[in-house]
Amino acid sequence: MITTASSLNPDTTQAVAELAGKLTSNNPALVVVFFSARHAASEVARLVQAAWPQAHSIGCSSSGEITNGAMTDGGMVAMLIDTATLPAMRIALVDDMGNPERVDAACQALGDILQGDYDQHIGIVLMDGMSGMEEKVMDRLGDVTDLRFIGGSAGDDLAFKATQVFADGVAYSNAAVLAVLQVPAGYRIIKTQSFVCAGKKLIPTKVDAAKREVLEFDGKPALQAYAQAVQAANAEEAAAHFMSNPVGLMDGNDPYVRSPQMFDGDALKFYCAVSPGVELELLQSTDIIADTAQALAQTNADGKVVGILNFHCILRTLELKAKNQTQAYADLFTLPTVGFSTYGEADIGHINQTSTMIALLG
Repeated sequence: MITTASSLNPDTTQAVAELAGKLTSNNPALVVVFFSARHAASEVARLVQAAWPQAHSIGCSSSGEITNGAMTDGGMVAMLIDTATLPAMRIALVDDMGNPERVDAACQALGDILQGDYDQHIGIVLMDGMSGMEEKVMDRLGDVTDLRFIGGSAGDDLAFKATQVFADGVAYSNAAVLAVLQVPAGYRIIKTQSFVCAGKKLIPTKVDAAKREVLEFDGKPALQAYAQAVQAANAEEAAAHFMSNPVGLMDGNDPYVRSPQMFDGDALKFYCAVSPGVELELLQSTDIIADTAQALAQTNADGKVVGILNFHCILRTLELKAKNQTQAYADLFTLPTVGFSTYGEADIGHINQTSTMIALLG
């Protein structure tokens, strides 16, 4: 069984108590909690573990929370999964995201479950969203295991100062939490971007990988080339296109989105790393609501989905807010759902402007 709850109580102790009052089980396996940065991560971690001492617990700070029927700011949301749905799991910590050896150590700590049946095992990854090291973690995970890890980067209510993750009662910075779930009934992955190709290509020819900056596209100053692609007259006008016209690394018709964050002189700073020499498509945003509704309907056509974990890019949340569509989006999730607005999403890499979701089956 999977159940969810939410609280808007600004007092951390009371908020966790409210969640605990709603999420009861004789056999809890895992509690997942996402919370506003108004709550101290160390307190959330300690209180959650105390409230459900029999269960494992994982979570992170957010820039907005999601549960079935509601998108909130400044709140706390939780999902409880019982042992019937989740008979086995393991958790490990990458305590230095920039060090591939620490990813290796975390994978070793996960043990045999990492080699479990692909159809019945799924990984969750929660990462410090201000570390700038998500690519290193995801790249190394891809090197050492075939298991798929889905997740996101922690937020801090758009302050962009400090984000944290937690596992089993302890909060961490510059860290990634890895959790591998054994789900005998199986799972499905939902990935929605809500973009189409705009028919223009940009190739990064000079980048500063450490800063996630593109200095040149096609041999031209990056800002100038991007502005020409979106037909913007100046830098400010070009910046107005960042949300609706990111770029994408294409895998067939499936874009792995890279979103511009800001311009710095003639350079463009992105929310995730952009590699030199890779052909990128200029993208055009479509309808998030319609796209998500279709994806959910297709995923649950047989009615087997019993719960959803949603890692939802903050840029998508901002777009929904700008269009006054947050409630319409929340109403799409009628099954037990928990999620948060991320500083980047994880699925075979670190991406942007995407919702990556795990649909658990029952």
